[in-house]
Order: sequence, then C-alpha cells, then structure tokens
Amino acid sequence: MNTLRNIILDFLLQLNFSETIRIIIADTILLIGLLVISIISYFIFKLIFKLTIKKAGLKSNTIFMKGLVESKVIPNVLKLIPAIFLIQLIDYIPTYQAFIDFILVIVIAYFALKISMSILDFINDLYNKYNKNARNKPIKGILSAIKIVIVVIVVIVVISNLLGESPTVILAGLGAMSAVLMLIFQDSILGLVAGFQMSANDLVRIGDWIEMPKYGVDGHVMDVTLTFIQVENWDNTTVTIPAYKLISESFTNWRSVFDIGGRRIRRSVNIDVKSVKILDKELYDKLMK
Repeated sequence: MNTLRNIILDFLLQLNFSETIRIIIADTILLIGLLVISIISYFIFKLIFKLTIKKAGLKSNTIFMKGLVESKVIPNVLKLIPAIFLIQLIDYIPTYQAFIDFILVIVIAYFALKISMSILDFINDLYNKYNKNARNKPIKGILSAIKIVIVVIVVIVVISNLLGESPTVILAGLGAMSAVLMLIFQDSILGLVAGFQMSANDLVRIGDWIEMPKYGVDGHVMDVTLTFIQVENWDNTTVTIPAYKLISESFTNWRSVFDIGGRRIRRSVNIDVKSVKILDKELYDKLMK
C-alpha cells in the first residue's frame, strides 16, 4: 500500500500539484480503490457461499447444517468482510484514517448486532422446529431478553470506544440514570419476569384460547414475546396485551376444554316439593308403562 501511495504521489508531483493536494488526491484514490475492492470481495464470497456451502447444506441430512444455511447467520457474517478489509488497510490512508475508523466502529458494531440477533433467531427456529415440547415451553421471551442485553453491551462498548473512555465509566454514568432506564424498560423487565412465571407454571401456550374481557381478548394465542402477547380473536381481529397483565390480572384459559373435548355445564332444575312422595308399586307400574 505504501509503495502504491508513493507511486501516485510521484505521478501527481509531475503535474505540479502542491504537497497537500497531492496527499489528499492520493489518499482519496486509495480509499475509493479499497471501497471498490472490499465491495467486490463481498459479492465474490457471497457467490461462493451460494454455489458451494449453501447447496451442500441444503442437500445435507444434518438438521443443524440445513438450518444454518437457510438462516441469515452466514449472510450477515459475509457483510463484515468489507469492514474487516478496510480496517486492516486504513492505516495506510492517514488523511481519512480518523473519519473511517469512526465509521467502521459503528458499522462493525451494527453487523455484530445483526449476527448476534440472527444466531438467536436461528436457535429459536431450531428449537421450534425440532423440539416436541417447544409449543408448551417457548423460549422466544428469554431470547428477546438476551437480545436486549446484547444491544446494551454493544452500545456501551461503541460509546466508550468513540469517547476514548473505559466502559466502566459509561456504566457508572448509566448507574446514575438507573431510574430513567427502569422507566424506559419497565415493560421489558416486567415482561421478562412474567415470561419466566408463565413458562414455569405453564399458564399460556401458543395456540391456547384465552379470554380477558377487560382488554377485548377472546381468541387463540398467536405469539408470546418478551413484552406482549398477541391474540387473534374469534372475529379475526388481533389484540396485543402486555405479558405481565396475564400475571397481575385474571384471565380464562380454555385449553383443558379443548384437550378433554368437552366441558361441564351447570343448570338449575326446579322441583315442586309437594309432588315428592314415596314410590309405591302402583306408581311404579304406571311409570313403567
């Protein structure tokens, strides 16, 4: 890279440019070249993945491998290639080094988040497809909580890197804002606790028919997440309610009725006490006829 930069500088020297202009032009040419090469390398690796790894994975009998190539994990990893390529060579372009470093930190953090989220989604898909007990014990709420933790960690690391401070300094500042954070993430925290309680006590499953007249809920559960429960009512309308509402308030679950195939019905029967008498043989023969 240094040799190529020197060649460009020597060429520009022949055009009688000032030293500052020569450096800016040379570094701009190198930066554009690196961007083009990094983008081309991404598409090359993407093509190789589709023609080799993905085809082999789809033909594989391994559940893990087949699910992996169908997920977004590998495509998101491939998107990191241009950023990694640039971060290795940006030191040779001092004019734009500080600016590109700033951008690359954000870009790498963003794609690291996408990779983490896609891995958790991949785990959830495998769990739902190949675990017979997934319907009764969904893990989507737990994975959503892990996603929030990962986002918080990545944001703290990025901010500390950009400010040139230790992450502990950022955490100390967040400690002072704990009341605000509790207010912002109130539903998520309550939903996480509710998710654990519902899972442990088997209160709600996907597919259960529940009723909560107060919130207009009368239908089957479509989705259970960290913060809300999504229900499709009998008239095809969709209602979402906070997950913690199912813990803090009463609701009716019709699961046992569907499992048994029937329900108990209580009815009142009025009897005239004056008509009650001892059953003698004459009355018995009359009734038998």
